[in-house]
Amino acid sequence: MEYSFFYDESEHSRRLTKDTLSANNFAENFVASIVGYSDYISSDVKNDYSTFEEKYKKAFTVIGELKSTVIRPKKYVSGLCSFRKEDLCFISDLLDIIINHDLFLYICVFSKVEYIIIQLLNSYKNSLLVDADSLKYSIAKLVSLYRPQNVYESVYRNDDSFIYELKEFLNEIKNENQKGQKREMETSAIDQALILLEDSSADFSIDWNYKMAFWGFRNYLSEININDYWLIIDREGDGKTLKSAQSEGLKNCQEDDSVNNEGLRITDFVVGIVSSFLKAIQDSFEPGSTKETEKLLFLKKRWFRIKQEHLDIYKKLKVLIIDQHKTWYKTYSGCYSDNFLYLICILNYFDSFDDIEKYNKSTAEQHQINLNSLAVQALNDRFELMKSKLPIEATKIDEEGAYYNQKGAKCYINYRKHKILCMNNQGKKYTVLSVGFFGKMEKACITILDNNTPTCYLLPDELMEWAFSVVAIANCGENIFPSIVEFGIRQGRFYAEIE
Repeated sequence: MEYSFFYDESEHSRRLTKDTLSANNFAENFVASIVGYSDYISSDVKNDYSTFEEKYKKAFTVIGELKSTVIRPKKYVSGLCSFRKEDLCFISDLLDIIINHDLFLYICVFSKVEYIIIQLLNSYKNSLLVDADSLKYSIAKLVSLYRPQNVYESVYRNDDSFIYELKEFLNEIKNENQKGQKREMETSAIDQALILLEDSSADFSIDWNYKMAFWGFRNYLSEININDYWLIIDREGDGKTLKSAQSEGLKNCQEDDSVNNEGLRITDFVVGIVSSFLKAIQDSFEPGSTKETEKLLFLKKRWFRIKQEHLDIYKKLKVLIIDQHKTWYKTYSGCYSDNFLYLICILNYFDSFDDIEKYNKSTAEQHQINLNSLAVQALNDRFELMKSKLPIEATKIDEEGAYYNQKGAKCYINYRKHKILCMNNQGKKYTVLSVGFFGKMEKACITILDNNTPTCYLLPDELMEWAFSVVAIANCGENIFPSIVEFGIRQGRFYAEIE
């Protein structure tokens, strides 16, 4: 079966220029979205969308193409609570089309500031000494929160002053923290960043192609096991987006005008909804209303004054963005994606209530606290995931209950089907490709080259601690394999020695 996917993006001012930074509607995130469906249901999708479009062109008195801008971003100031009745009907009907036809959805969210930081620190990789991901997160968050004018101006001045201004800004924050004896973890991150920036090249150039939008999508296609597809990209500018997709190995790509393409118009609405929510969240925090919470920031109370119709749409958004075709790469973001993470928390929180009667049993203040607790936990989970440097790839289980690991060795879900690696008193050397675990670290395993073929074996339980150690090192970004390792039994004890 052939599938068609449709790409569109929001916040087209990709570059951080003087005009975009000073604009009242400046958004710190670049958002891209891709919606897809099979050719088998194509005519049904087009017919339903045409009926929907005809209805709302009349409702909003639109001549020509119906675009996501029909609901302006300022209407999201209080989430769905600030929508008019016709706006709510519009969003609800649109979501019904996408959900009822079970369309595929992929979302990419990237901080524009982080995009610069990634390129600036591109030569620094994760290791035992440097957690490059955490550093990129810390710097991007500080710059995004404080918006230092000198740093921003140095970007569009293009006079090699960016690194100097960034270091000056970080030193200012560090000095303020030390004066007030606060934010020790932030200060520690700044110290590490300043050390790295000393060795950074001042004449680095910024590439604004945003190829990362297609990094995640490429993995998403693999995860949902779709190989026969077309990717149609909304035509704009000089075709850089198309070239970026092709350079990332995506096949059968072409451009089209959304005026002639219903799939592109649906995607325009999806990406418009996501980006508008992110901008609204960015400016929607207030201090707590009690002495215990006055130093904390919460989503403004007006977001929680919802009715049943608001709750129903939040639930539909949760189905679309989180549940429908749920996969690892359905959403793809950089290290600093706090606003998008908060949007996910909002959808999960509202969805936890069966109806508005149960929701109204709590006050707006209590909802603020509950959502904040959920967001803090989600952020902590995100940090833990960020610490893990092991690659994550989808596994395809065959009829035997087997799959191939990242080194190409056949592995069984039932690990008892594997043999234990042969060891003796004389010791034996193997070419080890990787070390890992089955289940939740139930059993240690090893992939070796056996007659030039990657083969998975179990390790004896006596080497579990050794397996933990080497996996922990890899988890910090320092991969010591492939290596020659001697395994054996010495004085009744199992041993493993890496050459």
